[in-house]
Amino acid sequence: MKKAVILLITVLTATLAFSSCNKKSSVSVNGVPVSEGVYNYYYDIEKNSDEDKLSDVATYVAVNSEFKNRALSLSSEDKNEISQNVNNYWHVFSVYYNTIGVSKQDLQKIEESKKYKDAVMADYYSENGDEPVTDDELRSYFSENFIAFKAVTGYLPSGSDTDELEKQALLQNFTQYAGAVNDGASIDEVGAALENVNTDSDTVVIGKNDASYPDGFFDSVSAIEPGKTGAFIAGDYVYIVSREDVSGNDNLFSTYRIKCLKEFCGEEFDKKLSEISKAYKAVKK
Repeated sequence: MKKAVILLITVLTATLAFSSCNKKSSVSVNGVPVSEGVYNYYYDIEKNSDEDKLSDVATYVAVNSEFKNRALSLSSEDKNEISQNVNNYWHVFSVYYNTIGVSKQDLQKIEESKKYKDAVMADYYSENGDEPVTDDELRSYFSENFIAFKAVTGYLPSGSDTDELEKQALLQNFTQYAGAVNDGASIDEVGAALENVNTDSDTVVIGKNDASYPDGFFDSVSAIEPGKTGAFIAGDYVYIVSREDVSGNDNLFSTYRIKCLKEFCGEEFDKKLSEISKAYKAVKK
């Protein structure tokens, strides 16, 4: 079993590979300059909190150094995802990023470091890692704590005059369409027949802790038998959901393995990373 980190090597040498050589910076980690834009990015995230504004920079360098020390590499899929994310974020937020002093190159480094963290975590919990987690453990967790589905999303009427009867009438209408899917119609056909709805034609996979859907959504989908379609209200929305079975689905498990590992071990790993990061001293002059 490998040791969690070789601190002496990390502190003395690995930091160098991940410092910024392109611009002068008043921020350094263990005496090595770090891009001012990287600091600005993390400062902007923590500016309204009581957190140490430099701790994220220290963790950033610690992650990058761990990635190098473990001789890890990113897949072509990871690199493509990084490129897409950077381009998308820059297209939408470039004016804001420029305002706070974050360049597109800085954003590239941040996105790379996020993938480095995923790779370090996967290595840490791999079969020959520091604290192995078996595929059987992860598959069991995936089956019990993740759902896969296709959905049609409608919006509940808003306004003070909206009453429960109106909501229930809309739910009843959606329930009838859910029955049509159970009788053989496709989720796309149902979505096309309804007005003012969004249709997820591709399979969506989320974990129990996913915050992108309203409270009660996960439990409502979990109550639907795999392979069946149901309708329900959650938050300000009414849904038609076709649930898919994640148990034994190797393709879904492979695709979402890292996401599953994050939910299974992410909190524990962050604590370990926090300990590792103590070997890194970030200073702003």
